[in-house]
Amino acid sequence: MRRLAGLAAVALWLTGCVTAPVAPLPKAPVPAGPAIAIETTPAEPTRTAFGAFVFAGGLVLTSAQTSRLHGLSDVVLGPGRTLTAVSDSGGDLVRMRLVLDRAGRLAGVDRATLSDQVNEAGRPLGGPEGDAEGLAVLANGDRLVSFEQVPRILLYPATGGPPRRAPAPTDIKGGNDGMEALGADPDAGPDAYIVGEEYTGRTWTCRVSAACAPGPTIPLTAPQAITSVKRLSGGRTAWLIRAFHYVGAYSVQRVRILDGSGAVVDELVLDSREVKDRLAPGSAFVDNFESLAAEERADGSVRFYLLSDDNLGANGQRTLLVAFDWTPSR
Repeated sequence: MRRLAGLAAVALWLTGCVTAPVAPLPKAPVPAGPAIAIETTPAEPTRTAFGAFVFAGGLVLTSAQTSRLHGLSDVVLGPGRTLTAVSDSGGDLVRMRLVLDRAGRLAGVDRATLSDQVNEAGRPLGGPEGDAEGLAVLANGDRLVSFEQVPRILLYPATGGPPRRAPAPTDIKGGNDGMEALGADPDAGPDAYIVGEEYTGRTWTCRVSAACAPGPTIPLTAPQAITSVKRLSGGRTAWLIRAFHYVGAYSVQRVRILDGSGAVVDELVLDSREVKDRLAPGSAFVDNFESLAAEERADGSVRFYLLSDDNLGANGQRTLLVAFDWTPSR
């Protein structure tokens, strides 16, 4: 959600704080599409156990080769632990492979690429039309991306070629409070997906072959907002819920898991006022998380990956990738 950067800048001016850091320019131009090197710096919270959720590794992501590794706003985990992310700063598509250590903890990334996404005319996205916020991959490999400033959902065929419009809720207006959450919904059909509106908590179930139908509303307390969604087995759904406080510059993040009736099964709560980065004193470990990926395991546990939108570094925000393992009690 790009509005955060502007509001953070206003807050800094009002409180007399120093100017927010500016993202460094690359040493040389990086054309869209090639491999890029992503540097990783370990990040570890001062607290690692949160009920049934246990921290399983964290990394700050940067790149000296491009100034475009920013604004990552949703992710999908694919085969081979390939993480695909979209950016709200021009709609870029970033792919990387997650590297785990011998204990299975997140330890690094490699094989990273950065490429343009294109509009329906085949031209690279940019400006307001490139404010990509949600990402889903259907069973056949087609990629769905939702956009906020110019509200729409584009379907990128797995076979290649320009995207086309996919069904989207008709009563969402343009701006910064739109289709932030998007996820495949295989239980509803191979071409089905769920859409969530950021601050209202309204949801819809859509299909490529049919119009969207209203779903349940996720209860939220201001300034909470839903930013990502992933369907799990057994009728469960994981929602990433953010409360970002602009002037105070702190963030409370929740991974809320609901059952099929909408009841809360469990919840991970991360509060930046309580959880600091142990390896970088003075830095909050809890950042502006907007992306959620889930990996279900044979033993019934789920590995969640959370990725933050750094808003170009405003107010000290970072691109932070963290992992938590959840072992449900039922």
